Amino acid sequence: MVHEKRPDGSGNDSFPSGQTAIAFAAARFYDKHYATEASPYLYAAADLTAVARVKADKHYAKDAAAVLIISQGAAAVGAIIFIPKI
Repeated sequence: MVHEKRPDGSGNDSFPSGQTAIAFAAARFYDKHYATEASPYLYAAADLTAVARVKADKHYAKDAAAVLIISQGAAAVGAIIFIPKI
């Protein structure tokens, strides 16, 4: 989406981090709808995904942080719109 060079120089697609977005959106979606005991572990897995992408020099920390905010909002809206509460 945004043409920003990756930290390792492998391309111009540093933002957004797709893997991080999917991980945080999934964690938020399941937490919002199901609110299970697994929720903290889902967020921890999403955090690890973001850290791994930054440590692998595929994304900057600011990319992962921005995606966190965007994906949390999108997942919350998706849970409200697409999944009715029982």
